[in-house]
Amino acid sequence: MRKPNTLVWLAVVALLGGIYFYETYHENQARLLEQERKTLFEIKPSQVHEIRLEKATQAIVLKRRQRDEGDGWYIKKPVRAKADPKAVKEILGTLTSLRYIRLISPGELEEMASFGLDRPQLAISLSHENGRSTIAIGNKTPTGQSYYAKKEGRHEVFTISDYAVALLDKGLFDLRNKRLFGISFGQVKEIFLWKGSKGWRFVKKKGQWYLEEPEKLPGAVIDQERISNIVRSFVEAEALSFENDQDPAAFGLREPKAGAIIKAQGQREKLLFGDLVPGDETRIYAKTAPKGLVVTVGTWLFREIPLHENLFLATTRP
Repeated sequence: MRKPNTLVWLAVVALLGGIYFYETYHENQARLLEQERKTLFEIKPSQVHEIRLEKATQAIVLKRRQRDEGDGWYIKKPVRAKADPKAVKEILGTLTSLRYIRLISPGELEEMASFGLDRPQLAISLSHENGRSTIAIGNKTPTGQSYYAKKEGRHEVFTISDYAVALLDKGLFDLRNKRLFGISFGQVKEIFLWKGSKGWRFVKKKGQWYLEEPEKLPGAVIDQERISNIVRSFVEAEALSFENDQDPAAFGLREPKAGAIIKAQGQREKLLFGDLVPGDETRIYAKTAPKGLVVTVGTWLFREIPLHENLFLATTRP
């Protein structure tokens, strides 16, 4: 007698489950359609070949390298320099996934000046496979949690999150590649360090560092971790600022106080240290070669070059 009741109960559960699944599925589909409708750029990051950021005081143009020029992005204007790949990726990722929060209908529109869109604080244009897309960003909304924005070719004004604007509003320094060396840690075969009148040349053989100058010492007596850390510190170091004045005398670089020369297969790069930045003992002027860039770096990098050769030696030696 209980079996029919059980079957009825199972049928009811199955029916309710089906209804729940149906409603949930359609709710999710409606949500996805709503998100898609709010998406402002229907392009992929890989389709973009140029980015232009315009502010009141400066215009910055970034361009993707052609295949025969190598991968990556570079800054075309106002200076020609390598671009920071993380910064470019952040801009592209933010724009191609950007969705508006609120759509301001034509009936609510006032003069563009009230939204700050007559003279936007930031305008970003993407040149891509399908043409060009531009968005202008104006004032903050009264709540302070979003910004007014307008896409070229559309009459509506949108609001977008302040978080998205913070990711997009980058200056020239933010967009520059700040790495001082183009050689990676694993590529390094030789490093020459000098400070004052003393210098040391280390060569890597079969995964171990050997001292070649001013005397020859085997890998067994060299502090391998210390040398590896020094090499990594240099190849991963970044500029804290880029200096426009190229006169070496202005930075104490006519007669450098110390330096590092790093070699890899077919590559040779160096960093020379000058004077401390006036009023800031945490930074020191430096110059890269062959790029010839004058920058500031942390004084901790200068201190990575020991004053005495004993600091290169292992504490326990055979």
